[in-house]
Amino acid sequence: MREKSLPLPAQGSAQLLFLLPLARLLFIRAQQVKSHRPPENADCTTIRCREGQTCLTEIKTNRPRCVTCMYRCPSAQRKHENSEKRQRFRGDDPGYPSVLCATNNMTYPSWCHIIKDACVTGFVLETKHAGPCNIHDTSIYDGVLFLYTYVSHSLTLEANPQTGHSNNWAVLVCTSRFWFNYRHEANALSVYHSIKRLGIPDSQIILMLADDMACNPRNPRPATVFNNVKQHINVYADDVEVDYRGYEVTVENFVRLLTGRLPPGAPRSKQLLTDERSNIFIYLTGHGGNGFLKFQDSEEITSQDLADALEQMWQKRRYHEILFIVDTCQASSMYEKIYSPNILAIASSKVGEDSLSHHVDPDIGVYIIDRYTYYALDFLEKVEPSSSKKLSEFLKVCPKHYCLSTVGVRRDLFRRDPEKVPVTDFFGSLRPVELTDTIVTIIPTKGNRTRKTEIERKLHYTPQFPDITLLS
Repeated sequence: MREKSLPLPAQGSAQLLFLLPLARLLFIRAQQVKSHRPPENADCTTIRCREGQTCLTEIKTNRPRCVTCMYRCPSAQRKHENSEKRQRFRGDDPGYPSVLCATNNMTYPSWCHIIKDACVTGFVLETKHAGPCNIHDTSIYDGVLFLYTYVSHSLTLEANPQTGHSNNWAVLVCTSRFWFNYRHEANALSVYHSIKRLGIPDSQIILMLADDMACNPRNPRPATVFNNVKQHINVYADDVEVDYRGYEVTVENFVRLLTGRLPPGAPRSKQLLTDERSNIFIYLTGHGGNGFLKFQDSEEITSQDLADALEQMWQKRRYHEILFIVDTCQASSMYEKIYSPNILAIASSKVGEDSLSHHVDPDIGVYIIDRYTYYALDFLEKVEPSSSKKLSEFLKVCPKHYCLSTVGVRRDLFRRDPEKVPVTDFFGSLRPVELTDTIVTIIPTKGNRTRKTEIERKLHYTPQFPDITLLS
């Protein structure tokens, strides 16, 4: 017996049956998007993104947006080479690399780099158009500089073959509290005086002191801090300008200072106003361990936190080169995670070693300076602003029989040879001088134009009573 087959629906009915589930899925998705849409007055402090996402702020509307951040992008050099290969295969002109112009008018090698920069800065970036923002635009990524012209696009980062920088800054941090940590404040203040003597002005020095040893009730000589038992120099003198004091010295404020993410209205003295032509000297002293440095005995910054902060500085073009010195126990663990370029790191001790104090002042009753800083200052006191001493000499200031610990140096990220780098590239000021072979005529002044101020006649009170002798 022949079975009856079910009648097939018409062609229009089949399409309708296929589209119904898709329409239902789209409707559910639209409702989900509507339910997750943030309110009008929301910002990144009031909303919570899904796991694995980061909240960014839209520049024009100040509204929040949750995005998935990308921190590992293909190398700009590799991406550039692959772009050339594709263009040669298609027969295009390989002299013009495929890049993207973002809404911040900066040129990026790829969309991944745009997202990466947006996550670093905290603001939403989108593609403005394909190609460079300007035909002569430049973009620096992964240490590679591309010049987007038809002539050449493979240049090095170094702008000036001699130094490559135009200004020097310093960040000096003492992270310890309590009277028995007197030496840590003396360390930071001593370094402060040395670099100030070599020409770095207070406007370019950020000094962070976690405690005020000069005003401590145990200080036998109030308003003073000394770094030598002979008490020759009061390093807490009238010319000291402390930018972060007491409980302002926190991990959050330190990271915000480095990355430039300070709240609106922050005083200029609390800002690190550096750029891509700035050399920065960072000095940290306090108590630490394997992979961390304590702040205020209540919190700590890890080596990974520090490495990420320095990477943000590099991505945001906040430095040209960094000299990083940390004087603490197991100090070399603090630079092991650093992965940003152009950083020379020095540690007073290696992992498993303690960084020891130098000597005690019997009058004060505590150790007053650490060994590494003591010998580093002894070297810097012999340096003048016009000195020709090199950074390689500074790396040898404290051998093990002096420090009683092994000084660690990491130079693989530093592109220059320390044998050729002057010490004043980090410890001194940069004074640009313009040389000329033309004769400069100085017009003599006619006479002395200084105004002479006449001495005013002193006033006195008249007698309140008449002279009786005149009446007799």
